[in-house]
Amino acid sequence: MKHKLLHLQSLVAVAMCVVMAIAFTSCGDDDDEEPATDIVGTWICTQTTNDENGEDMGFAIGDGFKLFASGKAFILYDGYAYVEGVGEVADPSESQWDKEEGDTWKLSGNQLTVMESDLDRYIGTIAVNGNELTFTYKYQNWNYDSGTMTEESKETYVSKFQKK
Repeated sequence: MKHKLLHLQSLVAVAMCVVMAIAFTSCGDDDDEEPATDIVGTWICTQTTNDENGEDMGFAIGDGFKLFASGKAFILYDGYAYVEGVGEVADPSESQWDKEEGDTWKLSGNQLTVMESDLDRYIGTIAVNGNELTFTYKYQNWNYDSGTMTEESKETYVSKFQKK
């Protein structure tokens, strides 16, 4: 009888270890957020408060960005991206992205940062409603050599984008 009780205790201990192992491995580290795939794609500005007060540092109508799930991006000016060695491209592919000249993006909660290769960036919050994205942001100029911000737009811009 004592042997059966010890055997039962051993089985219960093994079962507890299995349950604990499953419980701990299913909990991931939420700090390493990857870009949300629901905003991956091409977004074109259709409405903006850029240049309402004489400051022109935000997106203009027709500008936009193309975001890839990898965090790579192209900022579009009048619908075109600049691709190193090619020039202006209407619909750049991820394979055309250049490590030295490429733009990037990051989303943390609803905080979006779209960073140009020279470290200048658009930073603010987004709200997505279907195929419309509203971006409320400031534009920041950065010194590439020192990695410090040198200027931030006085205005907070609000731009609406349509998914292409």
